[in-house]
Amino acid sequence: MARLLSANLSRIYPTHFGCVQGVREHLEALVSHLNQAAEFVRKRMRAGAERREIIKDFVGWNRERALENGVRGEKFAWIETANPLDMSVDGIMRYWRKKWEGEVS
Repeated sequence: MARLLSANLSRIYPTHFGCVQGVREHLEALVSHLNQAAEFVRKRMRAGAERREIIKDFVGWNRERALENGVRGEKFAWIETANPLDMSVDGIMRYWRKKWEGEVS
């Protein structure tokens, strides 16, 4: 993300979602969301929650955020189809496990 931000791009074409012209704002918001999502999952993992429970909570958290940003119904389903939230949780959990293993070695 830092490399993309430093490129001063006037537009980007993220997979599935068309052209984005406010690139800096878009990428900064994405970085913020990724950090919040990673922390959301990390806290639940540290609390001992199982994968299924983390996914359920993560879906609910994302739906709340979507509603706050005016994304409802079919549009949320479309976004979730393009980016399945269970896969996001799996990826984030893998990231934390690898990070924690690296800290122990």
